[in-house]
Amino acid sequence: LDPEEVAAAVLGVARACREIGAALLGGETAELPDLFAPGEFDLVGFGVGAVEEERKISSHAACEGDILIGLGSSGFHSNGFSLVRRIIREQNIDLTQEYGLGEPLSALLLRPTMLYGPMLSEELGAGRIRALSHITGGGIPGNVPRMLAAGTGARLDQTAWEVPGVMAW
Repeated sequence: LDPEEVAAAVLGVARACREIGAALLGGETAELPDLFAPGEFDLVGFGVGAVEEERKISSHAACEGDILIGLGSSGFHSNGFSLVRRIIREQNIDLTQEYGLGEPLSALLLRPTMLYGPMLSEELGAGRIRALSHITGGGIPGNVPRMLAAGTGARLDQTAWEVPGVMAW
């Protein structure tokens, strides 16, 4: 492993931890030359947290009259890249091209993931958030119902948000 690349990766993780008020407690570097070509590496992390029982957010807690608020995405996140890689491979997409997006596709795909914790911490701390839903592969229809109380539906205004350019493309 290139020590400068390792240092840059650790600095990036440390910066992200500071942004969300988390501690970077340690790590391990595994060199796997039989799996990775020179210059390639795998970076994995996990987080652990604690919350008082009465402040715990559970699924299926949003009730009639609650307001649903969507936070804009900074682009594709972890799980979305499986589909992105497949599309790039199957469609033979050139990552150096802009495709009318204003910058090369590679730059858009490599943009860091937005850290949502800082946006939510004040509301979470005040107990004003009853439920959360991470919109993943199932999109809004597959994920919003997981936060709704039994027998509750949601009415969403699809004109209230703009699909990020790279996702609309």
